Amino acid sequence: MDEAIVHLSLKHAEATKTGKYATGKVSYRILTDAKHCDLFVVLVGNQGGGWYSKEIVPFDQVEAAAKRSGASGSVSSKQFRQCFVSRSVNNAGFLVAVLHAEGLLEPDAENANQHVLINDWSGWKEQLLALEGEPYAPALGKVVGPATLPADTAPAKSAKPRRASRASTGAASGADGQNPVITNAFTTVTGGTSEESDDSNS
Repeated sequence: MDEAIVHLSLKHAEATKTGKYATGKVSYRILTDAKHCDLFVVLVGNQGGGWYSKEIVPFDQVEAAAKRSGASGSVSSKQFRQCFVSRSVNNAGFLVAVLHAEGLLEPDAENANQHVLINDWSGWKEQLLALEGEPYAPALGKVVGPATLPADTAPAKSAKPRRASRASTGAASGADGQNPVITNAFTTVTGGTSEESDDSNS
């Protein structure tokens, strides 16, 4: 095995969205490391609207979030938000759709916004880790505007500039008398995709 390989793709599939108002499907991959020790999940596509992140999520974090069920034994999609670094509102709901597709969750018969853990999660992991897989190269992030920056990194809103005297304006802008161009800051968000949100917060 090439030591340069970071992840192997064990499975590429689609999951039907579970949100009440959601339409279409999400595409995902189940990954492992080069030594087949751990599993990871990554969202790679979305039919219809909705921001989501293509970050590679350790499945141990997904399992830990799923096991924080309430007294009823059910979980909500909100519990899976902590699995992602990105703040995209659809991440958790799309991840829940993946868990439904993999037979690890099913709808709670008594609460449409809750999900029940089913089947043998350990056995599911063993079956996936037994697959050979193929090298996986993550998609590059998209360049997006300041509106999508986290609150603590977004550029501050510029105050309305005060009118300068002709003398100072001429000195600052040069012979053509034009104001200097101010450029907006941009950032790369890993795997971000810009579409309208359709998260149902199920």
